[in-house]
Amino acid sequence: MLHSRVLVVGTTSDYIDIIYSRHRDRAFFVTDTAERNQATEQAPPTESELVCDLSSIGETLSSLRNSLSQALIRPSGVACFDCESMPLAALIASDLGLSYPSPETINMVRNKYLTKSTWTAKGVPCPDCTIVRTESEAIDFFRLKSKPIVLKPLTGSGSEFVSLCRNELECSESIRSMAAGLASHPNIRMYPVQPDRLGGGIPRKEFLAEEFIDGREYSCDFVIDGNRIKVIRIAQKIRFVDKPFGTTTGYLLPSPLPPTISLEAFEETIHAAARALNIDRAICMLDFMVSSGGLSLIELTPRPGGDCLPPLMLHSSGFDMLGFALDFAEGGNSPIPPPRNWKQLIGLRIIATRSGVIQRLDMERAALDPRVLECDIRHEVGDRVCIAGASYDSRILGHIIFRPSDKSDIEQQCEEIESLLDLNLEYDL
Repeated sequence: MLHSRVLVVGTTSDYIDIIYSRHRDRAFFVTDTAERNQATEQAPPTESELVCDLSSIGETLSSLRNSLSQALIRPSGVACFDCESMPLAALIASDLGLSYPSPETINMVRNKYLTKSTWTAKGVPCPDCTIVRTESEAIDFFRLKSKPIVLKPLTGSGSEFVSLCRNELECSESIRSMAAGLASHPNIRMYPVQPDRLGGGIPRKEFLAEEFIDGREYSCDFVIDGNRIKVIRIAQKIRFVDKPFGTTTGYLLPSPLPPTISLEAFEETIHAAARALNIDRAICMLDFMVSSGGLSLIELTPRPGGDCLPPLMLHSSGFDMLGFALDFAEGGNSPIPPPRNWKQLIGLRIIATRSGVIQRLDMERAALDPRVLECDIRHEVGDRVCIAGASYDSRILGHIIFRPSDKSDIEQQCEEIESLLDLNLEYDL
């Protein structure tokens, strides 16, 4: 007898562990060999997971067909939670005749320049930007804007290699650092070595320069299904000045839109943004800024928000985003809790700012604080933390979810909670 399963493509071992524990009869995991080899969590049984080199597309597709046939699995949908795995998810869906954004659409959303140039042509508000290849081109754009600019990789995720440049020297230093770091970066799925057949640029040699928007940054998950648009959650991003530029320290959830922006106008804008990228049906994550100039969209991608957001949403409203994504992949639309059911919480990310080896890590004091609902630290004493290269994500040590004591001094409360962790790293010289 055939068993229906959603194909979960290329996600991390912690997500696999959560999804398998909650929805073990609903998912089949397509996992990269490197991810499985470094995982500390127990792997699902072989009939629920294919482990292979996901950078080899042909081998992955062939192995997947064989695995599904041997396990008597009929794929019922495709779900993906990681940016670098979305191109593969799109190809798998196309190969198996399943619903998912097309490879052309994924190429457009993975390339930050293609996204913003498409939005600009369609009248969707976003920062002015251009592609730069050299220091002189970055400096030319800086001079053109006559204000700070942001330099970042074309296809990156998070804050890796993202720089705020306030003068010409910082433009030059950023380009040199980014070019050197990307040239030897081992993650070829995040930063492809060659342009793909869809003309997505050369991510290791071409970079994005965009005008800096000075405002408050938010993150949003929403569902688009044809003409239907539904916001799932809006979270305000929390940043610390002592962290590298672009680093999100935490999220305040739920967070209302500023009074200058109505929900109706916001939904119209994000619907236009998704349709401009040929996204017709998907769960989408959106980063956007609100400044004195109004709304400005930064990035949109057809996957749910990651980091500590899924457990934060679960604590806030009981909403299981990972389960919702499986339902949605199969064509369903599970109910989303109404706004009155969401409790305001903070998801604080514990992030190392320097590379080194963890010498001491004790979370007992933090866990005992009455405000704290969850303290999830995934590293142990002896683990190496890196802030560059293949181990970049290792700098994220975990997260703490807590209920703020009041609505003021959010940053101060985050600092108080973080100070309760007894953490010591022996830094690299």
